[in-house]
Amino acid sequence: MLDGRTHDYAVDFSLDSQGNIIIAGYILRFDSLRNDGVILKLDSTGCLPSCYVGIDDNSEEFDFRIWPNPTDGRLNVVASSNQTFQFEVKDLLGKLASSGEGRGHRIIDLSTLNSGVYFIQLKIQDKVWSRKIILDD
Repeated sequence: MLDGRTHDYAVDFSLDSQGNIIIAGYILRFDSLRNDGVILKLDSTGCLPSCYVGIDDNSEEFDFRIWPNPTDGRLNVVASSNQTFQFEVKDLLGKLASSGEGRGHRIIDLSTLNSGVYFIQLKIQDKVWSRKIILDD
């Protein structure tokens, strides 16, 4: 954790043919829509320069937060605007697991679903945003 609003995660690592350690991860910012991907290459002398691998999205953004992620079954969705949004939660095969709508703040109960990776889609008017969520009971 970098501070109270920013968390960094290492999600994968591997060794290259020369014995260097390559770590992939991301930085999650709870007070911003911007999250960054990071790749670090380490060798016996320490950390080599990292490179930014994030993708800037210049499309119109809908400011919303989803937490906790991973979740134990109660997922909070908060939209900064007071507009009504629709949501769909789908499993990795695209099968609909839950759906509904909210306005402002909505708690979605996923406690009846099996543990695993899901995707939540939020729709407002003709725009759609997706996030990966992990259900871990």
